Amino acid sequence: MSYNKDILIDFLKELLLMIEQGATGNDLAREIEKKKMTRELIYDGIVFYDTFLEIGDNIVNDTPDEEKKDYGHFKIVEDSHKQVFLKWATELIENYKKQKLKEEIYKRYKKSRDKWYTEDLYCEKCGIRIKDKHQKVCEECGTPVKK
Repeated sequence: MSYNKDILIDFLKELLLMIEQGATGNDLAREIEKKKMTRELIYDGIVFYDTFLEIGDNIVNDTPDEEKKDYGHFKIVEDSHKQVFLKWATELIENYKKQKLKEEIYKRYKKSRDKWYTEDLYCEKCGIRIKDKHQKVCEECGTPVKK
């Protein structure tokens, strides 16, 4: 099921608000299940629904932002999936806001352009440009102006 981007952004805002208010991983997972958004919350191979299930009854803000991983001889410190979710969601929301602002500016520009732009009228007989849109007779040849 493909969702409208507006719906996804509103849902991400709702999840971020829940995290700020101290939601647990299970609370977020339940909300994702209820809205059937598990497919939409996949980024870079990370299923965030599973991440919230792993967090479980712990408060999301209390889980660490980094996790240590041991790959044999290599020990790495990476961002946790929770931190990746927070970065991804905030970037997606910010980019969406910028896109909406650009669209709004373009709509205003287009509306103002349409308001001030008037199509030039020309006399059918002599081809002279009619200067006033309310003019009824051509100044050069005296032919009635058709609008």
